[in-house]
Amino acid sequence: MKRIATLDAVFDACNELEEAGIAWDRDDVRAKIGGGSYSVIEPLIKTWREHAALTSALPEMQAELLLGLSAWLKDRFNQQIEQLTDELRSNFSELEQDNTTLARDNEQLTQQVLELQQQLDTEQSETQQQIKVLQAQVDSLGEENEQLLSRLDDAELLQSQLEEEHEAELANQQQTFATQSHIKDQTISALQAHIASIEQEAEATKAQSNQHTEQLRKQSSELEEMRQTLASQSQAHMQALHQLELEGLAARSALQSTNQQLESEANQLKALLARTEKERELLLSKLLKESSNDTQA
Repeated sequence: MKRIATLDAVFDACNELEEAGIAWDRDDVRAKIGGGSYSVIEPLIKTWREHAALTSALPEMQAELLLGLSAWLKDRFNQQIEQLTDELRSNFSELEQDNTTLARDNEQLTQQVLELQQQLDTEQSETQQQIKVLQAQVDSLGEENEQLLSRLDDAELLQSQLEEEHEAELANQQQTFATQSHIKDQTISALQAHIASIEQEAEATKAQSNQHTEQLRKQSSELEEMRQTLASQSQAHMQALHQLELEGLAARSALQSTNQQLESEANQLKALLARTEKERELLLSKLLKESSNDTQA
């Protein structure tokens, strides 16, 4: 487990390294105590060096000067503690702002997902309605085409019957009214005109049927294109929706991780402040005690 540097631990490490008679720095102190933040270790090393310098000069100093130096050291240490506290509070405030930004981004992503889902539902509903309308039109055209084909069949049947009747009538007239050529010619002309009229009607019926058939084919092609377009749009919307959901999950995970980190660092900060305050009081008490002992001596 990571250790937190305390005043006693740093001072003891400095004393041991100094007694060893070798050159040392903040890395040696950190390794000696088994961890800790450099932002805490360095000010304590600086305080130790100042305290060591004062201690070496104590035999030559007066009691009043010693008390003044002790008060100055107390003020200096308090300033360092306040500076560290302000820095920690500033870091904590920045982390809280980052947490708020992540939460706001997560809400925006969630709103975008909802809006995209609503848009997709609306487009699908409208497209389905258009498909129903086109399908109804196709069915209607199919029925009209069947009716036209039925009329065409009836016209062809009527033409065939008329032709048979005409042939029978001609045969009868040739046998019965061989001498009535004038009447026969008139009858033939009338029948030919009637047949021509029927043929024209049949041709018109065929043309109308072909036109409806072509229109039916065109609308069927448009319907198929709309179905393909709907399938493509639905797939694209689903992919976009899935991507937004992944981003939302990533944002939620980052937010949870940040919250956990904030809680952990806040707890460490509180513990560090409590230890620092206690160590400050111990140091002041120790300095006052040393000052009192030196004065009595």
